[in-house]
Amino acid sequence: MHIPKKLPVFLVLLLASAAILAQDPLSFQPQQPKRGDKVSFTYDPKGTPLEGEKNIAVRAYNFDKKGPRVRELKLTQEGNKYTGTLELDEMATAGAFIFIAGAKKDDNNKKGYIFQVYDDKGQPVEGANKAFYQVYDGYAGYLLGVERQPELGLSYIEKEY
Repeated sequence: MHIPKKLPVFLVLLLASAAILAQDPLSFQPQQPKRGDKVSFTYDPKGTPLEGEKNIAVRAYNFDKKGPRVRELKLTQEGNKYTGTLELDEMATAGAFIFIAGAKKDDNNKKGYIFQVYDDKGQPVEGANKAFYQVYDGYAGYLLGVERQPELGLSYIEKEY
């Protein structure tokens, strides 16, 4: 079988293009935040329902054993991207974001922008899986615009107990 010399180069470029296009609109640091950490995040609305919108705002949720608590955070625009910081409570179990511009919102295609909080051993803290359960099969999912997924929620609550 004859493989044209340009085919491998084409495949590399195609895969690189796909990787660039598949980038998540939200990135945050640290990747495994701990209680009390300041989580710095960058949101790029390109390819989301908020692409081209002005005055994008963020609603952040800080989960603890009692459930989610909403926080309005200040965003700083840098070119087409937005940055901000969420300070996690000392009892935080998870965090979440939803981005809004007027009546439009970006809820990550009804999957949510959510993350767990970790302990010093790199394991989710007690209550982190419960928070994810609340997102996928509870009221918190409604707040975040996340599509209800009872089976996924069940998998998280089973990990918690």
